[in-house]
Amino acid sequence: MPWHVFGQHLATILGLVLGVLLVSRVLGQRESPSVTVAWLLLILFIPWLGAPLYLIFGTRKMRRTMVRKQPLFVARPRTGRDADDTYGIDATLRAAGQPPLRTGHRVEIAADGQDAWRRLVAAIDGATSSIWLCTFILKADEVGQAVVDALARRAADGIDVRVLVDGLGSWRTRRRFVAPIRKAGGEVAVFLPVQPLARPWSANLRNHRKSLVVDQRVAFVGGMNVGATYFGPEPDAAQWIDTLVEIEGPVVADIADVFRRDWTFATDRALEPFAAPSADPVPGHEAPARIVANGPDTPDDPYRDVLLLSMIGARKRVWIVTPYFVPDETLLQALLVTARQGADVRLVLPGSSDHLLADLARGHAVRMLAEAGVRIFLHPTRMVHAKLCLFDDELAIVGSANLDRRSLFLNHEISLLLLGKAEVADLRAWTERLMADCEQHTPKPGHALRLFAEDVTGILAPLI
Repeated sequence: MPWHVFGQHLATILGLVLGVLLVSRVLGQRESPSVTVAWLLLILFIPWLGAPLYLIFGTRKMRRTMVRKQPLFVARPRTGRDADDTYGIDATLRAAGQPPLRTGHRVEIAADGQDAWRRLVAAIDGATSSIWLCTFILKADEVGQAVVDALARRAADGIDVRVLVDGLGSWRTRRRFVAPIRKAGGEVAVFLPVQPLARPWSANLRNHRKSLVVDQRVAFVGGMNVGATYFGPEPDAAQWIDTLVEIEGPVVADIADVFRRDWTFATDRALEPFAAPSADPVPGHEAPARIVANGPDTPDDPYRDVLLLSMIGARKRVWIVTPYFVPDETLLQALLVTARQGADVRLVLPGSSDHLLADLARGHAVRMLAEAGVRIFLHPTRMVHAKLCLFDDELAIVGSANLDRRSLFLNHEISLLLLGKAEVADLRAWTERLMADCEQHTPKPGHALRLFAEDVTGILAPLI
């Protein structure tokens, strides 16, 4: 037998053996049937491609890698639903061990990237004890350099400066770029560095959280990474449209606690609660708020549960702003049912995002929603990177989580839930301004090849 023929047979046999060995692992994962079937088909029919892809991308909840990570939250006994529990969220999050609803917050929303820049710089410059920054991407550009310089300057002043970046999101950022922070006495850590030969890692399970906690008193949460793409001192037509919420009050302690646990995992060094001014209720402010932190370090999927409960419970309005729209079947059906009941359901997306596969994968779902009466808004020129959900006049959700399967089930994410009517109204006004710059989209019969690509990508959506 010629060697090349023998090699082909051997590769086929090895691929099949590896595929069969992975089948039990796939079946043992806590996945929806569609995700399980998609992986099984890919592994069994294209084993030489499916098997390595599953080993890199397939794991959903951290197992051995996360044994040493402190559980983010511990589930508490179920106590039933109170009469004033908005959409049943409180009972669900209590059962999942998420932090409770807190009151007494000052909440302000950045109008744009320049306003976000001013707020962040003012907070860093005004810090008196600590600055804790968590970001998925730290770009080595002029804005990233300005932030690094500001943090280094404050570290030299004796402020406790800590920066946590994701190993995959910031893999292009070299150590020398953040060296000034370390030289000034601050610390920089990498969450799950991409070092396949040195330690366990995963292309999934990334830390996608974005937060800044200053003096354990004020926090910023939203979708903005650090770089000129997201914010800066000057107007920039190429800048992405994004959200940033500044909040002061008791919930800041919960945001800091999420950072503390992520930092401890990334560095293998316990970061004890910091002796700083406590995040007390702010006099004259009553806004209720809470966080939802989800990811491989939580046993369930609390962010997805909150979305599902809110979609089903909303009676007047469900507005969603997201850069990538690849929902699971349950959330898609919830939106369809809510729209058919007569609620004002709107979806705001970029006309074209920075991920072609995500744009293709959303096509089938967008057509279904439009047919059910959902109003689709596409921004014609700019990337919409905001992650914002509005439900009636009762609830606004803003944070790092996209409405796609990666944010719902894979990444570490943090979201801020605002339940004050004034804060919900402010974010509704922000969304209305965004929609005024968008074009309402009515799906039309498209090119057959485009529709075919969207449908095929939609089938593979569980893997995207």
